[in-house]
Amino acid sequence: MRRLSLTAALAGAFALVTLLTFYFVGSILYTNLHRQLLRIGSEEVVIKAQHLRSLVAGEDSAAALLTHASRFAGQVVGSDAFVVQIRSSDDRVLVNFDPSGLGVVAVPALPDGRPARDSDVRQWTGVSGGEIRGVSVQARFHDGDVVTIIVGRSIDDLLSLLQRYRNTIVRTVTFGALVAMALSYALVRRALRPLHRITEQAGRITMEGLNVRLDETHLSPELRELSASMNGMLGRLEQGVRLLSDYTENLAHDLRTPVNNLRGQTEVLLSRQRSAEDYQALLASNLEEYERLGRMIENILFLARAGNAQIALRRADLDLGEQLRHVAEYFEGLAEESGVSLRVQAAGSIRADAVLFRRAISNLLSNGLRYTPAGGLIELSAAPAPGGTTVCVSNSGAGVAPEHLDRIFERFYRVDEARSNSSESTGLGLAIVRSIMDLHQGSVTAESLDGVTRFSLFFPDEPVQPAAA
Repeated sequence: MRRLSLTAALAGAFALVTLLTFYFVGSILYTNLHRQLLRIGSEEVVIKAQHLRSLVAGEDSAAALLTHASRFAGQVVGSDAFVVQIRSSDDRVLVNFDPSGLGVVAVPALPDGRPARDSDVRQWTGVSGGEIRGVSVQARFHDGDVVTIIVGRSIDDLLSLLQRYRNTIVRTVTFGALVAMALSYALVRRALRPLHRITEQAGRITMEGLNVRLDETHLSPELRELSASMNGMLGRLEQGVRLLSDYTENLAHDLRTPVNNLRGQTEVLLSRQRSAEDYQALLASNLEEYERLGRMIENILFLARAGNAQIALRRADLDLGEQLRHVAEYFEGLAEESGVSLRVQAAGSIRADAVLFRRAISNLLSNGLRYTPAGGLIELSAAPAPGGTTVCVSNSGAGVAPEHLDRIFERFYRVDEARSNSSESTGLGLAIVRSIMDLHQGSVTAESLDGVTRFSLFFPDEPVQPAAA
């Protein structure tokens, strides 16, 4: 089913709100007018009844009343909407004024001496089918005889007035709703015009034009926030595409190196007849290249799983001195061959995944051995820090230029481009370190000063628990 446009939906919503508002206000006005008109009609009936009661009380007897019947009828002459009937105690009709043939019904009469009020008024259907509101009261002559006075008023004229008023309200509400819908549609369409421009601008953005930004001028605050958010998203997408492009280029370059080595050595060896020793040497060389490809694939898979949070941490309390000495012992042979000294100065503990912690330290130590000259020193240390613990791996050497410090944790990024084809590195070690620290909700930083390069790993004391889905 086709959905309404936002303009039509908002216009319809505004029109519905207007219609409900008009209906609510019209209902209140109609109800109030209905109540007021009926109250006025009841007051007229009560006043007439009280007046007639006073006139009856001023007569000596029923006979005297009959001689002045025209005077009693005169109290309601000039209005055909009234009916007056006076009955004696034996139910004889003494006076009957009913020019419109409304008719009366027997209703309970109020005793003599009790004033009539609006609440005593009753409503009945007349002979002609019209609605009548009336009251019945008793009055006493001087001779003590009691009569019943019934006064009624036709309210058909009031009901007709209310009907015309109701029809006027319905027509006004309908017309107002239609006008509100039309005006709402025009105003909403005008208000959403900047949004349509944003949509058009966004539709012209392609993968080749991610540097284009939406125009944020002449926009309302809400749309300016939307435009700023979309521009921020485009900036992140542009950066992501650029990083992905660089990543793909570097990956292809690093994969091409071992593949070319394998192909070149194999082609040379197969160019003529070789001895068994030559073939054995080729297989040994190829094995090194295969191992390098295997490490690169393993590292890429680790980064992919870490980036998608597919690695479950097995946290445990780790003794930092023991863990750092264990890693240092593993690299002790390589350090001696390179003429580099290793030193561990650490105490305390952290709660982390032991395998990932040792892998992060091993990557930093391997990186330090690669760039530390003979006679240099690599130091592994740990110390408490505000809110957690910092583990540092420091090495002496030429250091890292400041412009490289913010990028050395990117995948395949190398400070020394001349060593980009080195079989000792895949350019992913420091990127893996950062991914491991992200998994631990910690951070990794690098600084290089006075010939010493220091990598600092911060492990928080209380990692933030992920929100439940």
